[in-house]
Amino acid sequence: ALLGVWILRRHLFSGKVYFSEVQDQWSFGKWTAFGTLLLIIQTHMGIPIIVYYSDARAAGIFSAGANLLIILDHFTTAVLTVQLPAVSRLTRRSEYLAYIRRSLLLYVTVILAFIPFVFLARPAILFLYGPQYEESVFVLQVLFFGYLATLLTHPLYLVFLSMKRPHIYTTMAVTSFVGWLLAAALLIPSLAAEGAAWSLLFARLVQAAVIGYMLWHVLRKVPQLCETETKH
Repeated sequence: ALLGVWILRRHLFSGKVYFSEVQDQWSFGKWTAFGTLLLIIQTHMGIPIIVYYSDARAAGIFSAGANLLIILDHFTTAVLTVQLPAVSRLTRRSEYLAYIRRSLLLYVTVILAFIPFVFLARPAILFLYGPQYEESVFVLQVLFFGYLATLLTHPLYLVFLSMKRPHIYTTMAVTSFVGWLLAAALLIPSLAAEGAAWSLLFARLVQAAVIGYMLWHVLRKVPQLCETETKH
């Protein structure tokens, strides 16, 4: 960060602050910031909850399985970053539908390429962590399908940002967080690491379902999109 500030120092110190632009950024960004915070909490809060109801060993079992899947979330974030400029230029209903069709085809192909990892989970964990972490294999396999659901549907929520409806993203995050809280309260006290895995899987499936439903609802029920398409 410091290196970037130094490289851009002339532009930064000669620039002007436009408060109307700051206000617009805050008005738009607060929704995604709050939603992202909830998603971060549900992804990582399972560990201290496991420690509270069980012990550090159970938390380690969960962490070992979850850590190997971080690459899938990084991949999803990279896809979001790459797709955002193109999606932000979409204006017509037909363009949104075409983007969704292309994306689903692409991500299903990527998911099929990742599927063999389920069968490699056991040798990977035994090699990296040792036999004492064998219980992490089941945790990883459960979480794996939740991460795939995120990869399949998360890039589609860019449609809501393009429509300047970031509150829909927050609705998805809140719904998912509530689902995670309920599942975690029921499962983690009795199942520890496995309960945390099932809770996070449930939350991510809720995310995927809400994104799918809201896309269907917005693209079919919002007349402005149809009117825009007709004018073009």
